[in-house]
Amino acid sequence: MSENSTTTCTVLHLRFKLRVPPRVLLAESRAAATKIASVEGLIWKIWVLQEKESEVGGIYLSANRETAEAYLNHPVIQAVRSNPAVVSTQSQLWGVESDTCCQRIQQVSLSDAWDALNMHYQRLIA
Repeated sequence: MSENSTTTCTVLHLRFKLRVPPRVLLAESRAAATKIASVEGLIWKIWVLQEKESEVGGIYLSANRETAEAYLNHPVIQAVRSNPAVVSTQSQLWGVESDTCCQRIQQVSLSDAWDALNMHYQRLIA
């Protein structure tokens, strides 16, 4: 990171290990999507799943670390954590180096960005 770079946004990665197939929990979660979309400071969310490992989760981009930390205590997340189908929960917060991130996004196609995000996610869960 350069001396002048800034970290403003935060990525939150949530993982839920399940007792049931992911499609069961995801079917219950459709209504939560509207509530999640209205969370102040949430820029975007990607739903992720590993069918074979019975895991679901999300990758969230928040305006700042405080928003991401507050989201961990949001009623939607608390409801998922307390769901009997959930065995365990993991979360990680990552700072986003905004200078480099913004430059990179402007230089790649959406398809390339999605492929890079997917590869990064696969390394995180390995």
